[in-house]
Amino acid sequence: MPLSKQNILDMFDSLEAVMVNSFRLCEFLYNLTKEERQALLEGKADDLMALAKKKETVVAEMEKSENARSKIMGQLALGLGIESKEVTLTDLLSRLEGVDAEQVQRLQQGILALQSEIRELNNGNYALATLNLQRLEAVQGYIMGIFSTPTYYHPVVNVPTVEPPTSWGMDHLA
Repeated sequence: MPLSKQNILDMFDSLEAVMVNSFRLCEFLYNLTKEERQALLEGKADDLMALAKKKETVVAEMEKSENARSKIMGQLALGLGIESKEVTLTDLLSRLEGVDAEQVQRLQQGILALQSEIRELNNGNYALATLNLQRLEAVQGYIMGIFSTPTYYHPVVNVPTVEPPTSWGMDHLA
């Protein structure tokens, strides 16, 4: 069912507000990821735990924001008579008249750029965390090696050797 022009504009404003919220959440997540990098470099485990909890909360909020964006885009698509299941923002903006599409496109580009930066930082943080873990395992192995006996050490015990008989008779050969 087609929506009135005012309803479409209201929905577009709602879409823009949701995207602004998503952009701010991405900025916050980016800053948290940078703080996580610093905590990894300084070896602050307590800070890492607190940052991980904050990141979980932000990611949950981002998921809610994405669901709201998808819902609004679906309603806009129905209102504009677009029957495709996968509607892109570009498709919607090309059909909307009398709206400032440039600002929403810039928001989308900003969100995508921030997500790319976050992904890159996360990959670096993962590498740092892996390196720190390997370093800890090496130190643990070294310490364990100091306090344990070497594997090549065997106590000196006189074990009698059993030798074969010195002569083999005919009955032994058969």
